Amino acid sequence: MIFSNVLRGALGIACGLLAASAANALVIEGTVKDSSGAPVAGAMVTAVSSSAAAEKTKVFTDAKGRYHLPDFGKNVHVNSLRVSVSKLGFEQTLPETDVLTQLLTEEPGEVAKLDFSVKPITNIAHQVPASAWLAKAPEGKGLRRTILACTQCHQLPNERVMNFAKNLDGLDEAQREQSWRAMTSYMRIAFYGVLQAEHAPGFDQLPIDQLMNPDHSFINQEDEDVLAPMLASYLPTNFDQFDIKDASVFTNGKLGVNGRTMIKEYVWPEEGSFLRETVVVDGQVWGVDIQRNRLARLDQQTGGLEWVDVPVMGASAPHTLVPDADGNIWMTLLGGAGQAAAMFNPKTGDWRFYDGFDAGLAAHDFSAGPNYVMDWDDKGFNWMTIIDRNDLVGFNRDTGEIITVDMPLPPGESADNLLHVGAYGGGMTSDKNVWFAQYFGYLGRFNTKTREIDHLVEFPEIQGPHRFQVGDDDLLYVALLGSGEILVYDAKALKEVKRIKLPDPRSAPYSLLWDPIRKVVWSGVTNNDTIFRIDPVTEEITEYPIGIKDLHIRMMAIDENNGDIWITNSPLPPEDSATNRLFMFRPGDI
Repeated sequence: MIFSNVLRGALGIACGLLAASAANALVIEGTVKDSSGAPVAGAMVTAVSSSAAAEKTKVFTDAKGRYHLPDFGKNVHVNSLRVSVSKLGFEQTLPETDVLTQLLTEEPGEVAKLDFSVKPITNIAHQVPASAWLAKAPEGKGLRRTILACTQCHQLPNERVMNFAKNLDGLDEAQREQSWRAMTSYMRIAFYGVLQAEHAPGFDQLPIDQLMNPDHSFINQEDEDVLAPMLASYLPTNFDQFDIKDASVFTNGKLGVNGRTMIKEYVWPEEGSFLRETVVVDGQVWGVDIQRNRLARLDQQTGGLEWVDVPVMGASAPHTLVPDADGNIWMTLLGGAGQAAAMFNPKTGDWRFYDGFDAGLAAHDFSAGPNYVMDWDDKGFNWMTIIDRNDLVGFNRDTGEIITVDMPLPPGESADNLLHVGAYGGGMTSDKNVWFAQYFGYLGRFNTKTREIDHLVEFPEIQGPHRFQVGDDDLLYVALLGSGEILVYDAKALKEVKRIKLPDPRSAPYSLLWDPIRKVVWSGVTNNDTIFRIDPVTEEITEYPIGIKDLHIRMMAIDENNGDIWITNSPLPPEDSATNRLFMFRPGDI
C-alpha cells in the first residue's frame, strides 16, 4: 500500500512538550512514489512551522524516492507542522492534507514516517517560472531589452504583473500597448520611493516633470518604445494553461538535487523592509536592510535577528556587503549625505565611515578581489562603481583620499541620463587592476598604476553585462542579464574564453558566485525559480529548484567552513511577506 498508515509510529517527544531537552527530536522521513508505486527522485518535501528557527525546511528525495527531514528543534511540536511535496509535472494525491496532527496514529516512536503519493499532470501553469510566459516572444531586441529594463527589480511577469495583464484581456493590441506605456510611466515614479522607507521624500516634494521624465530615469524612452509593444503583442492575458511538453523553454531537466540537498528559509519579519544582500563572516550570517539603514545578524538556532543600525544621519541606504580578510564587513552607501563607504567590525561593534563624497552619491559595488574578498590596489585604494554618474570613485583605506574617474559613455547613451548607463558591477584582479561593468555598456579595465581606462569589451545593447566575480587565474565570470549567458573572460590575456548559455535564456542572470570550494559557478537569476550550477570547464549545468515566490537573487555568499550558500530574496517592491526571505541553500554534495 503506497500510503500505509500515513504515519507509522508517533513522533519522539520523550521528555514531553515543555521539556527543554535534546530528546525532543522531531524527525520525519518517508518516500515519494507515483501512482504506479515507482519512486520519484528529485521531489521537494517542504515542512512549514512558525515555531521552528527556519519557517520552512525543504529537502529532496534521492534516487529511490526517499527523503529525510532533520530535527526541527526542541521546542517544535507536531501542532505547528505542515508537510507537503511538489515537483514539476506532478501533483500530490496522498495524503490529502498537509496537517500532521490529522495524520498521527496512537503508536509511539522516535521517527515520524510519512509517505507521499503523486500523479503526473500535463497542465503545469501553476508551477512554471515567470520566464515561461515570455517564451512566445521572438528572439531579438524587444525581448532582451524588456528583460533588461524590468527584471532588475522583479520577475516578469510576477503576480502583480499577471494581474495587470489579465485586466487587459479583451482589449485590442493598440489599447494594450497604451496600457503598458502607462505602466512604464508609473514605474518611473515608483522608482523614486522604492529604496528608502525612513527618509524618502514624498512624491509631493518632487516635481512631476522630474518623476516622469524618461531622460532622467532608469527606464528611458527607447526602453518604453521597445517594451510596451513587445508586452502588448506577446505577454499573455491568461495564465491558466501551460503544457508540460513545453517545459524545455525554461529547463534542461538536469536536477542537481539529492537526498542531502536542503533549503532553510528564515523570515525577514517586517514589510517595508528591503533585505538586499548577505555576507558570511566567521560562520556568522549577516544581511543588510537598505530601506531601514541597518544590518541584521541571524541566529541560526532560533531564527532571531540581532539588529545593528548604521549610525549615520539621513538615508544612508547600505547596499553591497563584502567581507575582508580580517573579518570586517564593508558596505557601499547608496544615499549617503557625504558618506559612500563604511566598515563594520562585528567583533567590537566599531564603525568607520568614509566621507567627503558628494552628497547623494550612489555608490553601488566595491571592486572586490578574487573569491569576493575586499581588496586594495598598490596605493591603498578601493574603487566603487557609482551607478547614477557613470564614475569610478576610489577611496584610500588609511587617509580617506578620494579620486574620481569618468567612465566612457557607451554608444547610444546620453550624458544627461547616466543612471540608464548603469555603472554596476566591480572587481579587482590579482594584479590590483579594477574591472567594471555597465549594464547598457562595456566591461572595462581601469589600470590602477596608470590611472587610466585601458581596455574595453563591447557588447550589443541587449546583452547587459551585470555583476561579476573574479575566480582562479583571474578569470572573470560575468552575468549577461539580457542574453541569459555567462561570459568567461581572461583578465590576464585580455580575451574572451567562452560564453555559456543557461538552459533558460529568459532567466535573467543578475549575479554570479564563484565557488572556491567546488570550483564551479552558481548563477543567481531574477526571472526563474531555480539556481543553476555551472561547471566552467565541462559547461555542464544542473538545476536546483528553490520554490520561493518571486525569486530574485541579487548576490550570494558562501560559508567556506561547510560550503553552505546564503542568499536573500530581494524583489521590489518588498511589500509581500511571502517573498521576504533570507535562506540557506545546501547543495548536498559535501
